[in-house]
Amino acid sequence: SGFGNRVTLTFDINAEVEALTLLDKKTGQTQDLLQNNSYTFTQSDNTTPYIDRFALSFKSPTAISEIKNENKIAIYQDNETVTVSSPEKIHSVELFDMQGRKVKQANKIENNVYQIDLRRGVAHNAPTGVYIVKAVLGNGEAQTHKIIVK
Repeated sequence: SGFGNRVTLTFDINAEVEALTLLDKKTGQTQDLLQNNSYTFTQSDNTTPYIDRFALSFKSPTAISEIKNENKIAIYQDNETVTVSSPEKIHSVELFDMQGRKVKQANKIENNVYQIDLRRGVAHNAPTGVYIVKAVLGNGEAQTHKIIVK
């Protein structure tokens, strides 16, 4: 069963964006879709293809040239794990429920990747629902992302 179906996704890009990146969460590969609008991968199992496998991020042109988002923070969920990654060191990560209660907090991470296992620790057996992940880099830049625990 080491074989699979080769699948190519081709994106027809009709929007004016400064950056458009595809993240394959299964392999960890990223691709700049403005440089190459086709992405080929192997679907090796018979599960429903593509569900929650890819993340698409873009940066719109802005009229304010001083705003820079060079330190991209990627926050994504894969089953019971939430991953936060950035080229810059991550300082802290917080997980909030929809009532605003802090479910988990990690400070002084000082690493480029941090993972929250929703089955262990303070977030042990996090009930199903919607949560907010807030990540802060060492330079103070912050980003939030909504996740759904099923």
